[in-house]
This record gives sequence, C-alpha cells and structure tokens, in this order.
Amino acid sequence: MNNKKSENYVDNMGEDESMLSKSYISNEMYDLDKPIITQWGGKIIPRDEKWFLEEWSINFSKLLPYASASFVSRFKVLMALRCQINAYMTVQGYYIVIISLLRFLHSRGCIEINVITSEHLLWWRAALVKADREYVLGSLRRFFLDSADMLNEPLVDTEAATLLARFVIPGGPKGERVNDPDKGRMTLAERQIFETKARQAFEKGNIDFSDFLTRRALD
Repeated sequence: MNNKKSENYVDNMGEDESMLSKSYISNEMYDLDKPIITQWGGKIIPRDEKWFLEEWSINFSKLLPYASASFVSRFKVLMALRCQINAYMTVQGYYIVIISLLRFLHSRGCIEINVITSEHLLWWRAALVKADREYVLGSLRRFFLDSADMLNEPLVDTEAATLLARFVIPGGPKGERVNDPDKGRMTLAERQIFETKARQAFEKGNIDFSDFLTRRALD
C-alpha cells in the first residue's frame, strides 16, 4: 500500500471514537482458534499469522522483530474484536500505524516492546509534530485506550493510558475533552445498544433513512 493511501486511512481512523467496553479479557483465555465473522462478512482465525482483509492482508510476523510475542498476541485479540465492528480499511490502518510506531521505537533502541510507555508516546508525538503528522497518534489513541479498557494486560501501561486520555490531538472533535461516564467516549456496549435501537427504529419505519445515517454518524 502506498503512503498516500495509508495517510487517507489514518485520517479516517482519527475520527473514530473508542468503542470497546470495560470488561476485561485475558489474552490467555481468549480462543484464538475460534473463527471470527468480520464486520464486512469475511472470516478470520485470530491465531493465523496472516489475515486476509478483502484485497489487503495483515502479516503479524512482521511485528516480531520489534515487539514481543506477548504483545503480538494481545494485539491480535484486540484486532479480532475490531474486525467485528470496523471496516477492513480501518483494521488495516491500525496495523500500518502500529508497524510505524514499533519501527520508530526500534530506531530509538527499544527492542522487543512488550508494553507502550508514556515515554514512548512522548518520543513519537514529538517526531510526529515535527513532521506535521500528529493526527497519526490520534488514530492509535482510541485503539490503545480500548486495550486499557478491555485487556487484563493492555498494550499500554497505566501512565501511557492516562497520558493518552489527556491528549488533545488535531483532527479529532473540537471542544473541551472529557473522560467521564456521562460525557466521555462511548463504550462498546453503549455503542452497540445505540446502533441496535437506531436500526430497529429504521426497520419499524419510526425514522427515515437519512435520520438513521445521522444517528450512526453521531454515536
């Protein structure tokens, strides 16, 4: 995939709010051999080293020179969950940006990353700001916060998750950032309830198609 296409996918991902609920999943207990039916109607087996996403593919073995086997396994769990709620272009975009981050950290002397720290994020943000590409961090911000919400062993440590929650990154929704149960980002459970109710209302004829699309866009 060329850089221009990658940047377009990252731009789109930056608008995607965090969606996964705060119910912890142990990567040791997650069944990586159980097939996953994706949001776009495909099928993947999380344990596979290579996933096929329509015309693209993801090769997780390419992460191993830069990250630990445990990091890759936990990354697969979260990606499997994302495949069920995100378009394949978004999932491919997460993989591209993760590879970019890990290669950057490797260039700074970080070998076999097992968890992303606040120091790692500050290094990367400084480099992205210098290149006028800070929005790239915005695309992974939601993904990393989801790992903190969902996994018993997140991809980021506690300090990094706190730092990410406080970041205000260009490209996201404008205005004051809040992170509380009433005004903060939706959990997966909340989003699923919202989308189900909107779909049911549309199917019953209680709202028209444009209203349905508006509700989906604003959840």
